Amino acid sequence: MIQCLRCGASNRPVAKFCSRCGMPLTPTTPLPIGAMVQGRYRVLNLLGRGGMGNVYLVEDARVFGKRWALKELQDTLLPPAERPQAIQQFQAEARMLVRLSHPNLPQIADYFAEGGRHYLVMEYVDGETLEAILGKTAGFLSEAQVLEWALQLCDVLTYLHGQNPPVIFRDLKPDNIMLTPDGRIKLIDFGIARFFKPGQARDTRNLGTPGFAAPEQYGKGQTDARSDIYSLGATLHRLLTRYDPTKQLFSFPPPRSLNSSVSSQFEAVIIKATDKDANRRYQTAAEMKQALLPLAAGRSGPASPSPGTSAGRIVGPEPVQWLQTAPMNAMSAYCGVCRRETIWIEEYDGSCTCTECDQSWPAGSVEAVIHAACKKCNRQTTWVLSEDNEACTCLGCGQSHAISSVTGALEAYCGKCKTKTPWIIGDVEYETHRVCLWCGQVR
Repeated sequence: MIQCLRCGASNRPVAKFCSRCGMPLTPTTPLPIGAMVQGRYRVLNLLGRGGMGNVYLVEDARVFGKRWALKELQDTLLPPAERPQAIQQFQAEARMLVRLSHPNLPQIADYFAEGGRHYLVMEYVDGETLEAILGKTAGFLSEAQVLEWALQLCDVLTYLHGQNPPVIFRDLKPDNIMLTPDGRIKLIDFGIARFFKPGQARDTRNLGTPGFAAPEQYGKGQTDARSDIYSLGATLHRLLTRYDPTKQLFSFPPPRSLNSSVSSQFEAVIIKATDKDANRRYQTAAEMKQALLPLAAGRSGPASPSPGTSAGRIVGPEPVQWLQTAPMNAMSAYCGVCRRETIWIEEYDGSCTCTECDQSWPAGSVEAVIHAACKKCNRQTTWVLSEDNEACTCLGCGQSHAISSVTGALEAYCGKCKTKTPWIIGDVEYETHRVCLWCGQVR
């Protein structure tokens, strides 16, 4: 596919003009398979084509054949007056990615120029774009699946917008979101991302993809975090309804009018996120995630009993996802200090420690974990279960509830919390009870 320089639309390789905006397309000549770049990177395959360059899969001859994505800018195809700006934008993308580190962002390894082309060596993301997944799906994607992606997207946007100065992605759409085989979302193509400049009345250039770009990206104001929230809302609308947002800009039919399986709660989130008035949208990605979390609490995967436990003993209409993980050495879990997913290790003294900030909790010898919402952390977190400590501990904040011989988990209404909350089933003082993970109530 050839990407249009003006509007970002994907066009057929044989197209001479953009199907969306009519701009002439100039496909670049790709490097041949087997070509060596910088005497180090061997081209294995062509991953994508654009109006001013291509993206290749390459292997690194110096690092035991490690595979990278090689992004190219071929400035000789551009008019002389446009070359400095294009090169500056390409270099800005490289500088931006170098200073960012998040599980949902690709890492950058190298940047150089050779033979009239500029190259960016990036982490190779093995997977498919959400648009490609949507295209090969018969019918609608499930709300539970889209919700899982939405929560990850809120996390990475919260990270980007939390930089100093904030980084605004400005081109969030299903084509720029990759899904890896292990279910992780990755944002790709930071070509038009920018730093937010307080006090600037409007952007110097109007960029973004029609249908997904917020109204303020069309010269009506400066883009900020709320512009990405609009694009996220448009993306979720597209994934749940298959509706083409270019049919009528800034106007989205109610999701349930197109897909009756969408919940009214999810519909309300999308409608608020795609409001034309930025002041009426969610003001932060964290706020939008908070609105989505109640849906996540009730949509975890089916529970699996501990070894030797009858599946019939785990009750409840919406079980919390249960993972048996013994023996436990290391795991990925949310850290309240780092405010994102990090790697935790189980220490010999029975504590669990974040490898990035050294935050540690006396969790005991970990036998299993559950993923459930924590009221104190205000998000989904990882809870570890320990028999020697006879406790269930949240790694996000360290709060702990006494329980042993845990047999399962469920979601049920808590009279004290006045809402549905995650509960665990096990022994408290040698009797079988269930414990609310939000308030610690024992029933």
